[in-house]
Amino acid sequence: MTRTLESAAVDIAHFGIVFFTIFGTCAGMGTAVFGRDITEFSTLLRAFDYCFAIMMGEFDMSDLRRTGRIISGLWFWSFQILVILVMLNMLLAFVIDAYSETKGRNTTSDTLFFQAYDM
Repeated sequence: MTRTLESAAVDIAHFGIVFFTIFGTCAGMGTAVFGRDITEFSTLLRAFDYCFAIMMGEFDMSDLRRTGRIISGLWFWSFQILVILVMLNMLLAFVIDAYSETKGRNTTSDTLFFQAYDM
């Protein structure tokens, strides 16, 4: 696991820059659009917290609908598509690629069963 993360460290660092730029932009847009109507977006720090909660799947769509703005749906779906579908799957692809590369280099390692048997 550590070798996988070591080999993916540069890609993950570059990904982090792009991810936090997009994530911060979405949080800032949420503050600008919903700050007066929704408590979770009243400050930028709260917006970061709530965007993280949305990313983890904990959100209430009724608050966004109550604002009565069409942009609320546009903001929500762009956040879902960009951050969750695209960005998190890119992170997963980086880690899986580094894992397969690391595993390919270690062709002589024993399986966990054989290591336990030797012990």
